Amino acid sequence: MDKATIGSSHKLPEADDNTEFCQNEWIHPLLHRNITTLSEQRFSSEFTGEELFVTDTGNGQLILQEAVLLEMASQAIKCSINSQKYKNFKVKLKNITWIEPIHIPATVYAGIYPDSAASDQSSEKEQGIFIVEIFTESSEGERQIHCR
Repeated sequence: MDKATIGSSHKLPEADDNTEFCQNEWIHPLLHRNITTLSEQRFSSEFTGEELFVTDTGNGQLILQEAVLLEMASQAIKCSINSQKYKNFKVKLKNITWIEPIHIPATVYAGIYPDSAASDQSSEKEQGIFIVEIFTESSEGERQIHCR
């Protein structure tokens, strides 16, 4: 398998399956580290403004494109479900709320939570519904949710 290249310095590790791929230090160009704890499935990424997918707003401010946030959410879910049973599953994102753009440079997080209300009401075929939040944190540690 060839290594994919994003920009000049971002390379994806080779991987034969989702489990190995998501446990590497460099997970994906949009998910740099898995920082999951017992209380939260979480990924972090450091964006400097040198990335190809950053947009200049015209007044010198850099923001992440909305498509980037969708891809972060999708990849975070795929890395969180690392069982061979789900190796070829598809991610469907819906009910997306855009709250505020992410200004770069920034550390950006993807947090994943099971949607217990939806799971209680859904059939077995529809199980596996999650809430994904893309957020940053203030210097005081408060979450600023940008996309949910």
